Amino acid sequence: MNTIIVPLADAYGSKRDEPDDSPSSLFASAIKTCIDSFKCDKSDYHVNFIKEKSKHDEDHDTSRTYLIVNKDAAVDAVRGNQNADATCLVVAYFTVGLSSIIVDERRLTKKKAKKVGSYHYSRDGSIGCYAIGEICRSDAYSSSDMPGEVILGLCVDMLSEAQNIVGGRLVLVDSKECVFKALYEPFGFKELYVENAEKIEGVPLITSYYRL
Repeated sequence: MNTIIVPLADAYGSKRDEPDDSPSSLFASAIKTCIDSFKCDKSDYHVNFIKEKSKHDEDHDTSRTYLIVNKDAAVDAVRGNQNADATCLVVAYFTVGLSSIIVDERRLTKKKAKKVGSYHYSRDGSIGCYAIGEICRSDAYSSSDMPGEVILGLCVDMLSEAQNIVGGRLVLVDSKECVFKALYEPFGFKELYVENAEKIEGVPLITSYYRL
């Protein structure tokens, strides 16, 4: 399957003075339709995020969301193909941003900070890092169509591009234990700690890290 990565901001960014049948307007309309009908039975949280919260976070520079788009479906949308299924346009999405972690005895000791590769931290004892906020695949596609490790790889590649511009080393992600074991750990992420206070759908989260 041929795919392209489209920033959410670009997908919503058709110009107001463009006619409704312009390629950018047709594409933006198809993206909105697909997001409105986005389904992932495994996680209501991730469905609600892409539908209700992603654009708000984008507008307020809290994070950046990227859509993995089916290229063939995108072509149909731009051409205004009336028979095209807009619900198949977005294959998956991921969200990235900035975060920090406090060096303290409860979460991350100075010794462990050096072990994960962070020798420098600010005066308040925090280490700046990149963060993976969300990763989710649409139910319109199977794991064989778009494996989780491929989505994660595209996400890490995006952060590597940021690293080339501004530096940085660590990537943090919070996830359920089952997701950590199935996706992040095989990719090379290492567990930092379990945060019982932070939960997704009532399940405590594992905070893990990856070195770019």
